[in-house]
Amino acid sequence: ISVVQSFLPTFDILAPCVKLAVPHVRVIISRRNVSDQLTQGQRRLLALTGPLADCVVANSRDVADSVGRLEPTVARKIRVIGNGIGLPERFDPSERERARRRFGIVPGEFVIVYLAHFRDGKGHRHLPAVAKALLDRAPRVRILVAGNTNGNKGYRCNAAWLRKEIQGACLAGK
Repeated sequence: ISVVQSFLPTFDILAPCVKLAVPHVRVIISRRNVSDQLTQGQRRLLALTGPLADCVVANSRDVADSVGRLEPTVARKIRVIGNGIGLPERFDPSERERARRRFGIVPGEFVIVYLAHFRDGKGHRHLPAVAKALLDRAPRVRILVAGNTNGNKGYRCNAAWLRKEIQGACLAGK
């Protein structure tokens, strides 16, 4: 074995322990959620085993900043490999117009689409402030938040919180 990769939370804690038995092995662990969302117990375990890892891969700058702040022993080992999806083929103008009508978007409104995975730690807490700042500068902005809320009760709660906060920022939470 020369490399051990871990991309599941439990294994992010356990994988570095392989280095105790096989010192030459390279261990790569990951973080997909901001560390603020972890329990004290989880952070304590990560603090014990994280220093044994050779690299910590974060899926966003927000996650990397959180890990660096709350897990200082691994801060210098963090690398960001952002999540992403391939670009779809371009829509033709008639599809665009149908979608704008469906969502009640009038001519002259600028639309920002936020594709969301409503799991804790995905950075949703920043969106209401961004929405407010946008509204202050460009009152014809509409933010469309799209995502799956069927995953579990937590996803539905997060989506409801986000909708309420955005509406609180005086935007149509559609």
